[in-house]
Amino acid sequence: MIVRAIGPELSAPPFNVPRALSDPTLELHDGTGALIASNHNWVKTIIGGIITTDQVASIRASGYAPSDGKNLRSSQSCRPAATLRLYVV
Repeated sequence: MIVRAIGPELSAPPFNVPRALSDPTLELHDGTGALIASNHNWVKTIIGGIITTDQVASIRASGYAPSDGKNLRSSQSCRPAATLRLYVV
């Protein structure tokens, strides 16, 4: 699963969203609310929780790499029927 959170790209054409998040942070929580993964700027992997290896190469290989380093992507493997909560702040 690749989770995508667009921030800076939304401010530019063709979207032109006013007050789009300029530097968002993504958090992934399990069903109990515990933080299991986070990302701030997709080109730098934050190792911890369910993220055990650098994700940059796999995100680039997916064809979904953002054009702006401040946009967020996180590549995760999750068990079937897992309850997840995603927060972008």
